Amino acid sequence: MLTASLFAACTSDSSETDGQQVLFEVGAALPSFTVEQPSASVTRSWTPPTGYYSYDDINGQFEGQQSLLHTSIETFFTRNGTAAQQGTFYYNEGSSSWKLSMPIATGGNYYLYGFLPKDEAATSSIAPNPNFSDGAVLSLNGLSTVTPRDVCIIVGAKDGLSTTDDNGLTTGQFLVNAKATNGSNHNYIYLLFDHLYAAMGLRFTIDAAYNDLRTIKLRKLEVKAIADNDGTPIKAKQNAVVTLQANDSGTSPLVGEIAFTPDLTSADAEMEPLYEGEVVLSTAVPVTFMGSFIPGSTNYFSVRTTYDVYDKAGNLLRQHCQAENTIALRDIFGLSNILRGHMYMITFRVQPTYLYMLSDPDLDSPTMRIEN
Repeated sequence: MLTASLFAACTSDSSETDGQQVLFEVGAALPSFTVEQPSASVTRSWTPPTGYYSYDDINGQFEGQQSLLHTSIETFFTRNGTAAQQGTFYYNEGSSSWKLSMPIATGGNYYLYGFLPKDEAATSSIAPNPNFSDGAVLSLNGLSTVTPRDVCIIVGAKDGLSTTDDNGLTTGQFLVNAKATNGSNHNYIYLLFDHLYAAMGLRFTIDAAYNDLRTIKLRKLEVKAIADNDGTPIKAKQNAVVTLQANDSGTSPLVGEIAFTPDLTSADAEMEPLYEGEVVLSTAVPVTFMGSFIPGSTNYFSVRTTYDVYDKAGNLLRQHCQAENTIALRDIFGLSNILRGHMYMITFRVQPTYLYMLSDPDLDSPTMRIEN
């Protein structure tokens, strides 16, 4: 559960809460990416609807990628016939809680829409569809073509009864109630998200015979979207229009495909860091990283890995070696289209550049080979 503070300003309308603090405890969940093999089991402090998992538990499965955790949530508190009130839930490390950065005009009922992470979009706006009680159209501009983060849209929101009771929240609901806390009462709000992007799961392992002689420490992993195998550049940013239709049937409120268009004013895409740190590769358990990307037209990627080579006595032999591979997802997976909410798992094996004999230069200059 995530704690969030929401403040209500004064109002003369006696039918609504006025001039008092409104405290929310927030729970966030999203569906796991669709993958070719079963994912690791997850634990959670509450039980989301079928098919949804705790946000932190899902994203915590990837090696050292802090950019996937505790990201800010951009929200729009809306009412029919009035302008939306935009605010951000920020994660506070000191109090281990989420806090809202703006006051709302009054308490009462709102239709809550939004996305995460907030800073993934340069600008964002919302319009009713045709009323906020019926749905909304979100415009997200300046989205990265490739990002280490999991870009998601709110597809369900509801005030709950306690830290473990989501009051029957299902996908397609957006009505929440903000009640004054009066110093002792609490509000609980639950959010369901869905993925706007597709994802790559990049697994790294090491050749067994080579591992007997050398230790590889992966230092950095970067990915760049390109137009083809020749490395033709594409734009770094895109804009998205997301249409949501509220419903009480538990079906997805996402209407049709997400409309992505290149931002022609942006620069060409460059290498996007997914991971920086130190992790030792092994033969038994692959190290897995995640990178998200705009689905549909994006298919070719350049993957650059930076690593150090050690002997088994712990002596550093080569530092900051780099290997760069081009991958074409449609070719690897035999697909006609890349889908949002799907994770495409690719395994890289580190192996030396020799065939039958080992020489010192070859031994210490391994390459990354795509296995699938």
